[in-house]
Amino acid sequence: MMEKIEFREILIRLNDNAMGRVKMTKEEIMSAKILLGKRLPDLKALEVELTGENGGPLKVVNRIELVPMTNGNSANPTTSKTDTDL
Repeated sequence: MMEKIEFREILIRLNDNAMGRVKMTKEEIMSAKILLGKRLPDLKALEVELTGENGGPLKVVNRIELVPMTNGNSANPTTSKTDTDL
């Protein structure tokens, strides 16, 4: 039976490779990229023209969520956000 591939382990391994702690072959890196692509969508360039109320600036909210992992499940996310006017 195939083991469940842990998304977190792939990210840790890629990070360790980038930081020089482990060495990965091109084939390992490509395999990791393919597996991550099944979990994370590729981000494509998107150009949109938007304006806020009455043609004014938009308010942009950037949010980063830190989600502790317990047995593969997330619980109680902590949110940090910044607001920027364009």
